[in-house]
Amino acid sequence: MIKWTGTLVAGVLAGVVIFGSLPAWANPYNSYVDRRAMDQEMRLQEAWQSGRLTPGEYRRLENQQQRIRLVEDRMRADGRLDPGEKTRLNEMLNHSGRAIYRSAHNNWRPGPYRGNWRPGCRPVNWRPGWR
Repeated sequence: MIKWTGTLVAGVLAGVVIFGSLPAWANPYNSYVDRRAMDQEMRLQEAWQSGRLTPGEYRRLENQQQRIRLVEDRMRADGRLDPGEKTRLNEMLNHSGRAIYRSAHNNWRPGPYRGNWRPGCRPVNWRPGWR
């Protein structure tokens, strides 16, 4: 009888420990949304450091990322993201990802103003002496 009671108490304590730690395992945030936002931040930083973005493009894209963070913070104010909020964030991240790609691959670099080029930019294959 004593052995059975000891096993029962040990089982109950193990259950309390296991089920008590479940909230720590359950992530209230959507890690997929967080990972995409972090990946886009890294892409933006890499494009800036490699010189593929002009200062204006970088500033515009960074402001866009800041707006996404603010919207996400407001959506998470109640402690969770419902499916509609996840969809909205996903759409915003899709739009932002396309904008980062287009800006980083438009073949313009910071440089002198020549003719009808954008001020402060030059094409990738620019060489001094071009007219």
